[in-house]
Amino acid sequence: MKKTFSGYYHPTETEFSDIWKNCLFVFDANVLLNLYRYSNQARESLLSLFSQLYKRIWIPHQAGLEYHRNRPTVIKQQIDAYAQVKKILQHSCEKLSNELRVYLKHQYIDISSIIGSFKDMCDKFDQNLTKLHKNHPDFLSRDPILEKITSLFSGKIGSPYSNSKLNEIYKEGKSRYENKVPPGFLDVNKDGPAKYGDLIFWFQIIDQAKQIKKPIILVTDDRKGDWWLRLEEKTIGPQPVLVQEIFDEAKNPFYMYSSDQFMHFATKYLKKRIEPNAIKEISAIRKRDEKTSSLLDYLAEYRRIAHPSAEISSLDTYSGPVGPALEAYSRKGVLKNYEKYRASAIGNALSSRATFDYVISQQGIPVMYYNPELNSYHSIEGHIPFDDPLRTAMLQELAKHADFSQVHHADVSTEPPKDDKIKESSPTDIPKSDSKGQKDSE
Repeated sequence: MKKTFSGYYHPTETEFSDIWKNCLFVFDANVLLNLYRYSNQARESLLSLFSQLYKRIWIPHQAGLEYHRNRPTVIKQQIDAYAQVKKILQHSCEKLSNELRVYLKHQYIDISSIIGSFKDMCDKFDQNLTKLHKNHPDFLSRDPILEKITSLFSGKIGSPYSNSKLNEIYKEGKSRYENKVPPGFLDVNKDGPAKYGDLIFWFQIIDQAKQIKKPIILVTDDRKGDWWLRLEEKTIGPQPVLVQEIFDEAKNPFYMYSSDQFMHFATKYLKKRIEPNAIKEISAIRKRDEKTSSLLDYLAEYRRIAHPSAEISSLDTYSGPVGPALEAYSRKGVLKNYEKYRASAIGNALSSRATFDYVISQQGIPVMYYNPELNSYHSIEGHIPFDDPLRTAMLQELAKHADFSQVHHADVSTEPPKDDKIKESSPTDIPKSDSKGQKDSE
């Protein structure tokens, strides 16, 4: 029975030991791209482990392609974060000052002093961010990470597929995605060949497993549910279908780890010495990514039904009044009809000009907002059930744990739209990615 349903059996300790002793370590593009998100200590610890396993590491051609395609964007995101954080601090300082000015004439509370102290603190943060930005490595001009990766994986990259092979995969992928066969079906809303990036990557791993006839350990920081089996908030392991498929095709064991888990178990099974703080740092980043990924999985399914042409790739937020935010979004043409929302379940919030902590949106398309006064989430698009327990639970988790370090803040106006008639939009109005044939590198 175990051979027939191997994907549903967790390896024994002896089997894990054998896998680690004899396997080929395969790395996803996101593992390499995340090196730009880590501190120097964490980055060097992971690169050192790569070096120690030099003879047993490999990346599929698709992973190498995605690393090089996405590398400039990831580098730029880290640089742009300084300005984004400054903007958040400035907004917070101004908001607090404006709210406190109401009490300037209080007999005993020195509001001016409080406002001044908070402004001094914000100025210090701003100055510190300016210094950090100035000293941030210019990886676009000279990139020692790229140089190290190029050296490590020289001669250890798979071959690309021919166009005819890719067309076969696209055809097979359409059927697999319709039946929700992992991996990649959560990317179904991407444009053209981009939706099949995960599947190309997976088939290249299977081909390599057939050729070398060894166990495979895949190290990936992709947290989507079409790679990992999850039970509530706990990740159980790889999707059983993946383990089963590679065993059926190549007769080899297969397992998956995130970067921090890979480092942790390397200390156990390979007796490698790795700085614990480096593992702890990478683990913290992975856990934040998992919280965001859970929402993205849900949004992907929602968008598949509500907006078939929309692409799920990033979250953004806006803090401020509900009404102006929706008005601004409607001016961009991403709401079907703003007026219907005045009569929807959020009508009360709009009429009172209530404020909210987050408008959670997808590619500029508002999804829902959080009203702190009611301590509840509300759908912006009226056809989403407000009592959907899955939506509510996931958004509550997102508000508590998600990493919004790379959000884009909507540039909204507090003035209502000048035109009486709001533009209606169709799914084709939704912004689309111009990436081709690549996976998310979350």
